[in-house]
Amino acid sequence: MLRQAQIVAASNGLTNVETKHAEAGALPFPDASFDLVTCRLAAHHFPDAAAFVGEVWRVLVPGGTFALVDDVSPDAKILPDTSDAELRDLETIYNAFEKLRDSSHGRCLTLSQWLELMKGTGFTIAHYEHMNQEVPFGSWTARMRCDEATVGRLKAMLHEAPLNKFLMPHTGESGFAFTLQEAIIIARKPDQE
Repeated sequence: MLRQAQIVAASNGLTNVETKHAEAGALPFPDASFDLVTCRLAAHHFPDAAAFVGEVWRVLVPGGTFALVDDVSPDAKILPDTSDAELRDLETIYNAFEKLRDSSHGRCLTLSQWLELMKGTGFTIAHYEHMNQEVPFGSWTARMRCDEATVGRLKAMLHEAPLNKFLMPHTGESGFAFTLQEAIIIARKPDQE
């Protein structure tokens, strides 16, 4: 991905783009060095979400913005008629489903957990929402080169309760598909710490 970023920057004539490989929980940048930090569909791979959010806080200037987009686990905001115990079980099952397809998957937090984590770090939440993202099952499994047995198990899991309630498998325009939940959160570091 870093090489692709370099290619895109060069093809657009951008000469002030620098890429770095780093651990999300230990960013190699000085304090207060960015106005904006974004993270799109990667945080569920990070081993420590709290350390990541802490590092975002550290590298942002006062008044800086943090924009996060990530897949989320089920919570009461998404499935309001589900008990806390059922939501905890479903979160475990959903993360196991994701990890079966992609061994680098860590854990999808819930939207509520992300909001609590950011607020607990000191961020103010400017905006948040969740959205349905239709995912064609065939290309989703092909991207990770899943073998036939894994594809079969993933498809079976999609049809089993309680995962089917959350991921809503269906046949759409692209064939067999399911619906991921994604959160979009815009948070700000206050001007004065």
